[in-house]
Amino acid sequence: MYELRKLVKDILIRMYDAEHLNCFAQDFDTRFDVYQLTGFSKKIPVPRQIALDCLFRHFSKEEQLVDMVSLLFANDEHFLYESRVRIPNKEKIIRNLKAKNWIYDEVMRRFKRDQAVKQSADWGFMRDGEEYQLCFASVDIVGNSQIVQSNVRVDVENTYSRLRSYIYKHIENHNGRIWYWHGDGGLAVFHDYSGIGNSMLAMITILSHLPVFNLCENELNPDTDIRLRIGINYGSAVYSSDTSKITSTDLALAEEVEKHDASPNSIAVTNVVYQYLSQEIRRYLTLKKERGDIKIYQYQVI
Repeated sequence: MYELRKLVKDILIRMYDAEHLNCFAQDFDTRFDVYQLTGFSKKIPVPRQIALDCLFRHFSKEEQLVDMVSLLFANDEHFLYESRVRIPNKEKIIRNLKAKNWIYDEVMRRFKRDQAVKQSADWGFMRDGEEYQLCFASVDIVGNSQIVQSNVRVDVENTYSRLRSYIYKHIENHNGRIWYWHGDGGLAVFHDYSGIGNSMLAMITILSHLPVFNLCENELNPDTDIRLRIGINYGSAVYSSDTSKITSTDLALAEEVEKHDASPNSIAVTNVVYQYLSQEIRRYLTLKKERGDIKIYQYQVI
């Protein structure tokens, strides 16, 4: 990223003095203090080049550099910290980032990883420590313990591996991501409220095609079908690149709904999810139970 770093430095050093560079850096880390990091007293102006070098030492990761470029692009030809942002070599910067699988999203006004090259659990734009609105779908194999005890180990491993691939395919076809999978179940995530409809369509598709999976991919005993329980809730979580460690009360509710309210081969959804669904999908759901402010609706495969 040497060339890109040099291009960004050239833009910043023409636009800002040390004080404004400090403001720019604090947009990414409120703890950044150019005076403390360089050892200069606030009574003595920090030389611009020293402040710039300090900023790039502090933000040395590729993702941090890309975030800086995103902020500059989002404000191109506008004022940011009292200076008009002007980006020379804009196409050169875009080409440089594209070569490293970053593309500019005009709607979100930021660079993100090109998902056409490699699917990632953060969709290319999520950052560690930031909170996002998400739709959580918890998936679990019904009767896992009995399946493991009554079937040959290699048959279980083969069937579960194929099931995981089958579920991954349908999740990603609806722009979702699997955040973790633990053999007998896991968590799928869909971004923002627009992902709620996608999550339902993905899960309905998974359950609808499950008989075909059992006929063609299931290596378990002839009388043992794979059945699934699914719970869906909408809310928020703070993102971490180690997705297996992400927790939130809204995520936990999706898992709780799946365990306690979903029948075999059904989808249990909270009222938060229900209110965002289209009428076409709602007509397939029935109110199953109420727990205080939480209402649970169920989609059941006939």
